[in-house]
Amino acid sequence: MIKNSLIDFQNLVKLINEIAKFDSFNVSYDNILDLIFYFLFNSERHNEIHIYEKMLQIPNKTIYSFVSRWQMKSKRENIGWETTMVLKGSDYDYGSDYDNSIEAINAYVMTDSIEDTTYDVTNDDISYAYYDECEKGGFIEKIRYLFYTKNSDNEEDTPINYIIDFFYHISDYLEGNREAIKIDENGKVILQNKLNQYALPEIMKGRIRFIANEIIKCEFDNNLHRKVNPVYNPETLSPNWHITDFNAALYFALFYRDSKRKISLVA
Repeated sequence: MIKNSLIDFQNLVKLINEIAKFDSFNVSYDNILDLIFYFLFNSERHNEIHIYEKMLQIPNKTIYSFVSRWQMKSKRENIGWETTMVLKGSDYDYGSDYDNSIEAINAYVMTDSIEDTTYDVTNDDISYAYYDECEKGGFIEKIRYLFYTKNSDNEEDTPINYIIDFFYHISDYLEGNREAIKIDENGKVILQNKLNQYALPEIMKGRIRFIANEIIKCEFDNNLHRKVNPVYNPETLSPNWHITDFNAALYFALFYRDSKRKISLVA
């Protein structure tokens, strides 16, 4: 467990260093994406403690909420939120002349924050996504199911939906497209190909930055929340810090550093 924590810490340092390059021409979106995939899909910590227990312990739940949805086994279920009657394939309105050839279906309007558009999602769409995932079990199929079953009407889910939308579209900008991301026999998500950075639109770059910042916040919250306590020292007129464990001390040192300085890793 200590080894896994140190790997997480080292990768967090790498991620912070990469984030610092965002406003320069030296930023590597491939490096950042590799680290995003590590923290969201491949960190051993997710297997060491139940995900819902973690969600109860930290104030920022965006990352753990996404990870819990990813890890949760998909199940076939109908749309559970409010739906709207739409006319499939037409803008036809109910009026005096009803056209029986136009199919009225029960669907909900789902928002795609990357394409800035909406889709009518039906229970049949969810069924196809579910059975496709069960049959193929790939990364694309899993994300498609999360994409179709997200709740666009719940504002609390907006940050999580931003992450789901990003992964739903990311294969469009990877060399090899659908074959670029694999899930191995151990459940690890393998990013096999590089990004086409010249084709990557600004909204996807911004989403990479958003997800990376959420991960950094989550890592600090997870490792410092309720583990670092300030105690006022009347002799020095300054705070002393009581830290519960070595792992928290590492993250606190990183948290309290001069943000302008580069961090170096020594093997």
